[in-house]
Amino acid sequence: MISNAPRILVVEDEAIVAMALQARLENLGYAVVNVTASGEEAIVHAAELSPDLVLMDIRLAGAIDGIQAAEQIRVRYDIPVVYLTAYADQATLQRAKLTGPYSYLIKPVEESALHTAVEVALFKHGMERALKRSDQLTATGVIAAGIAHEIDIPLTSVLRTSQLLSDKLEGSLRNDALQILEEVQRAKSIVQGLLSLVRQQVQHSPEEENIAAEVISENFPEPRYQEVLTPRQVEIVRQILAGRPTKDIAEELVITTDTVATHVGDIYKRTDCTNRVSLVLWAINHGLVSSRESEG
Repeated sequence: MISNAPRILVVEDEAIVAMALQARLENLGYAVVNVTASGEEAIVHAAELSPDLVLMDIRLAGAIDGIQAAEQIRVRYDIPVVYLTAYADQATLQRAKLTGPYSYLIKPVEESALHTAVEVALFKHGMERALKRSDQLTATGVIAAGIAHEIDIPLTSVLRTSQLLSDKLEGSLRNDALQILEEVQRAKSIVQGLLSLVRQQVQHSPEEENIAAEVISENFPEPRYQEVLTPRQVEIVRQILAGRPTKDIAEELVITTDTVATHVGDIYKRTDCTNRVSLVLWAINHGLVSSRESEG
């Protein structure tokens, strides 16, 4: 027997018929992993042995018949089933059809018909699995492209703003802006590389990419500034971005400089910012100010 021969589970409650089926299958080069007479045992053997195909008699003695067993095997383990029947009424055949069998064989089974049914079922199931994997790969690629596209958009805005800031600022602030610019350029290069890789491996249209990006944006939106900062903190951020010192901010808002300092510390904590440059970028990305306002 061939070592990589397809493995078949036979479910037949007539001993003589079961023995004949096993002999014919092995003569055709298949490996019969087990022969069982009940639907309950068939489900257990399907789980334990993972056969490539189940040859299932429709009429079985016991708590469940072949149709019920086949349905559970298909749903739980995605194993193709070929039905065996000597006779079945229309109601039984209709039940059998609902379980998605790959073929039917009428007893007594001819060897040539058995061979054809098994080969067709194995081929059909193999193609279905390949198509599922292909669909999953395509879906994953579209989602990955959508995520990359969604990340690339704000990165472009941050990159442009960083370039403007690095040209206008001086000293340590300019160094901070240049560092942010370098990191953003690196991140954008990674995102562009991901987009290129996905497009090479999975063929999908720009429309699919845009749809995926929209779905991601709708379901995982970037929180707006109102969801992060209190109204008083928003006022303070606007004052900071206008370049006003702490003393002037305190006078404008009629609060103490200590209160301003407390608010500023909380603002940096809430926004994950560490300096004015990163706060400018955060404010642009969260809709607190536009890139044009930051240029002024």
